[in-house]
Amino acid sequence: MVDPLGVTTDDLGGPYDAILALYVLINVRQRQTDLALTKIAAALRPGGSFYVSIQDSNGELPGDYRMVCWPHDEFSVRLVRAGFSIERHERHVDCDDHAWSSYIARKL
Repeated sequence: MVDPLGVTTDDLGGPYDAILALYVLINVRQRQTDLALTKIAAALRPGGSFYVSIQDSNGELPGDYRMVCWPHDEFSVRLVRAGFSIERHERHVDCDDHAWSSYIARKL
């Protein structure tokens, strides 16, 4: 059995060596993104890795599900402010012509 975990509301535990967040932070409202990144950083050991992807656009997109997007420059600033160094950034376009940014970041 798996219990749901809220990245902005629950204790994330740790310290972990790495955290993977694919298609996770796109569900966190923009105003709560800094909180989520700070909690993720706190759950990692010093030098721990964080791999995250986020749609490379701006704002909260309408639709059946919340889709929160960040431009690369703005999301990078948030990662650094939360206590990460960005080791690698890649941008790719999916089959629906949406741009995504993926980051490998390390906790300072």
